[in-house]
Parts: sequence; structure tokens; C-alpha cells
Amino acid sequence: MNIPGLPLFTYAIEVWACAYYGKYLSQIDRFCKRALRYDYTSKYTPITKVIRAKDRLLWDKITTDSTHPLHKLLPPQRPRSLRKRGHPYTLPRVRTERYKRCFVNRCLLI
Repeated sequence: MNIPGLPLFTYAIEVWACAYYGKYLSQIDRFCKRALRYDYTSKYTPITKVIRAKDRLLWDKITTDSTHPLHKLLPPQRPRSLRKRGHPYTLPRVRTERYKRCFVNRCLLI
């Protein structure tokens, strides 16, 4: 996803987006809206949509390529599937909100 004017914010967003979910992401959104209003950019995309798109891109790379360095972070696959999900992996037991927002768990639970 090519977002004009946001390479500074989108660099490694998969890593830092979980830590700064509330306050800083809303500030980035306000900054992007101001940039659109003053014609520094031609398009506004909410930062949450950017995070989802970048997460999906990296998730697809990790799950399709078994030689990807992050592939070993994936949980084991389920032995059988009773209900269809977007992935064949077992869901982790989530106890805290911070653990839920890390990259792998964010992709598994959405």
C-alpha cells in the first residue's frame, strides 16, 4: 500500500503499532488530516487502516514462506478444523491487552 507522505510513520509499523495504540496513533491521524487540509498530501488514510494493510502484507509473507525468519514465531497448526478461520493455527491464551496487541497475536485474533 503506497501512502503518500507517510514513510516516516509507516516504517516498521508492524513492530511499534502495538505499543503506541492510543495516544500516539491519534496524534499521527491528526497530523495527517492537517497535512491534507493544507495540501501537503492528496490523500488521507487513517493510521489504523495503514496498520491493518501492513500487518496483512507481512502476515501473508510469513505464512506462505516457510523459510521466512519470523515463520518460527507462528503457533502450531490445529490438528483439525471444526470452524473455518482465516488461518489454521491454534489461538494463544491471551491474558493481557498488551500481549493481545503484539504482531502475531494481532494477526491471529483478527
